Amino acid sequence: MEKITWVCANCGRRFGNYLPSVATWHEDICDICGRKIAVTESRDFGGIIRETFTKQDYKYLLSEVTKSLDSIAGVDKEMTDYHKGLIKKIEAKLSKLGI
Repeated sequence: MEKITWVCANCGRRFGNYLPSVATWHEDICDICGRKIAVTESRDFGGIIRETFTKQDYKYLLSEVTKSLDSIAGVDKEMTDYHKGLIKKIEAKLSKLGI
């Protein structure tokens, strides 16, 4: 999976090393959950390293991305395709981890 640059507050709290005291937010796509939401740089949460994600983390992400896809299905083709690709990547990672 690609480098984590933009992170939403929910993913930052779950996967980051600490909560930011100051951060600059803008609307974009979270590089972890795929939602179009307010995001900030991953460094604001102390950096987030995808290689440290566990099976449970990937299961959580699969659930969140699937929910997000369900909410936009039929509304935004580009985002729908993006989410479908993200789900395939998460499923591939889970398969490598033995799930």
